[in-house]
Amino acid sequence: MSKIIPFKAVRPTRDKAYLLSSRPSYSYKKKHLESKLEGNPYTFLHVINPEFREDDSTKPNTVERFEKVKDKYDEFKSLGYLTQDSIPSIYIYRQITPSNTYIGIIAAASVDDYLNGKIKVHEHTLSQREEMFKKYLNVCKFNAEPVLLTYEDSKDIDCIFEKYVNSRSEYEFTNTKKVKHDLWIVNKQEDIKALVNGFANVDNSYIADGHHRVSSSALYTKSQRENGYNGNEDFNYCHGLLYS
Repeated sequence: MSKIIPFKAVRPTRDKAYLLSSRPSYSYKKKHLESKLEGNPYTFLHVINPEFREDDSTKPNTVERFEKVKDKYDEFKSLGYLTQDSIPSIYIYRQITPSNTYIGIIAAASVDDYLNGKIKVHEHTLSQREEMFKKYLNVCKFNAEPVLLTYEDSKDIDCIFEKYVNSRSEYEFTNTKKVKHDLWIVNKQEDIKALVNGFANVDNSYIADGHHRVSSSALYTKSQRENGYNGNEDFNYCHGLLYS
């Protein structure tokens, strides 16, 4: 049994989705990163690199740096670049590359599934990086990149995908790598229930990418639970992208 729940995503407005979208900051060469930051005021890279063009910079991975990330994130929300959905939803995401098509859902995945071994790992993690990501979560209070999880095919889940992919997506854009991105919002209660129940019949999921992100989420969850919890708090879940 795998547990997922809907959540109120903070996401770009339709007209700015292609401008905010970015790869992880570390995947860009320095000159390319600077060009992106210089030429696009909307890119999410500004949130991850809040000190661009500032003379007085903080040290990487410190509380001071993370506080600036949080401030830039709040600024993007105040400017209307990012808005939060009013209804808890699940999001169907499709990526079409020149050689393949991938489709899955973005949802809140249970940290307990990781702690109980329902989410399977295949890599060891470094405690130093776990603590660093935990500190990031404690300061910033948001996940910028989901844990990528894979699961065995499910006809019940695929049935919901088929229902949505034939309708207009909320986001639809192609990047310079010729990769097309689509995202649909699932906020109808019967469809959310069908997806939640579909994953309840999935025995296990497997981490394809994000071992440190999910392990640090578990550390963060444990630290928050020290003050008591009922299981429904946001900190009991991590940001997951699940695909078969």
